Amino acid sequence: MLQRERIAGGLYGLLVGDALGVPYEFYEAKELPVYEKIEMTPPAGFQKTYPRIAAGTWSDDGAQALCLMDSLLRHGKFSLKAYSDALLAWYDKVSGRSMERYSMLGFRQRMRLEHIKKESLQRIAD
Repeated sequence: MLQRERIAGGLYGLLVGDALGVPYEFYEAKELPVYEKIEMTPPAGFQKTYPRIAAGTWSDDGAQALCLMDSLLRHGKFSLKAYSDALLAWYDKVSGRSMERYSMLGFRQRMRLEHIKKESLQRIAD
């Protein structure tokens, strides 16, 4: 298997696993359905963490992994600026759409992205 295929497989696994966990996020293990019942669409009677998010949707974690991968592919190495720019572009796109999708972002993540955005705008203005 080529390195590219292994990387793609790892990324697919990350996104599928992330999407599988979204409906169950923040629940304690004892509150989850039995292992055999865990699916992209939770069993009847289980209240999803994000009721309006479609089954199979990955979270902010998956989106941020895609931003990192995009940055690495575009630059051939890690670039903090390129990764930050990709995160900000994603954040602007998400925060302008659905408040529930936006709520997947933790408070600290939102505040940090807002801070990075403010710093970027300040650099442009200077």
